[in-house]
Amino acid sequence: DLEAVATEFNAFCEGRHPLFPGACFDGRDGGANYRISFQDPRRFGTFVRRSLCGSEDALVYGTLQQPTLGETLDVYRDASRFPDVNVVSGGIDAIHRSLRRHFNRPGTLALRDYFPFWRSQGLGKGSGKFNGGKLLVLETFTRTGAHQMFFDDNISYFAPKIVDVRSHGQPEKVLSLDLLFASHLVRSEPLEAVTNPRYFVEHVSRMVQSMDRRQLVRARMRALLLAVVASGRLGDAIKATRDARLRDHDAWSEQRQRRGAMHRMASADFSAAPASQVEARALRRIGRCSAAVADAAELPHGRSRPHSSRSR
Repeated sequence: DLEAVATEFNAFCEGRHPLFPGACFDGRDGGANYRISFQDPRRFGTFVRRSLCGSEDALVYGTLQQPTLGETLDVYRDASRFPDVNVVSGGIDAIHRSLRRHFNRPGTLALRDYFPFWRSQGLGKGSGKFNGGKLLVLETFTRTGAHQMFFDDNISYFAPKIVDVRSHGQPEKVLSLDLLFASHLVRSEPLEAVTNPRYFVEHVSRMVQSMDRRQLVRARMRALLLAVVASGRLGDAIKATRDARLRDHDAWSEQRQRRGAMHRMASADFSAAPASQVEARALRRIGRCSAAVADAAELPHGRSRPHSSRSR
């Protein structure tokens, strides 16, 4: 879908998108050019994934064509088919080093994910394991470093599902879902994204604030630990942490409950029979409201139906 995405994205950058007329992200104001270019082989490419450990993965710049699962990277040796490709092999770390060179300057990369491998690993079913999906490598965050974020409507509220998140330097480590959803992953909701022009801005702001809080807490914890060590009472501090109230504390419970509510809503079967009379009354009320909206929509333009105490 990259070609279709690029067409609309470039229209946005050039101020031709009907929802964002006059936007300027194409460099004509002297700023950076964020348009997607398929004429520059350094600005687009495809992932090729081969193993869950990531040691055989590659990133190929200059083409969107992919080998099958049974083929090797040797297919790109055909210069007549792939005259401008640059194959970055060597696994996840090599891919990350290559991508990191793009982090320090503004712009847009168009990269195709490798669907065949994700499908061969079960399409991301289950959590707590790698899924072989779209690769996202997280660096140790600093205030001057990159903050990686990933939006996708195929992310589950309880699993990355289609995003294969790895930690730079520890690609074999499975990362905490609570951490990922707080600062790095967003399940995109198409209706919200279409109806709220600030949808992505608000999520980016939320994740930046979450990461800032994390950095602040980490700095405070480090300062407290150093103070305890300096006081010579480290043993007393360790003993104090065994208090039952500390063991029962769950810093992520509120966020987990919100995700649970969103998951139940997203997976609900609204065609099923109501489970209670309360739900039945609520559904009837929703039905009356929907009918009223539909009825109002049929009125001639400029006319409104007189209000009554019942309709109010």
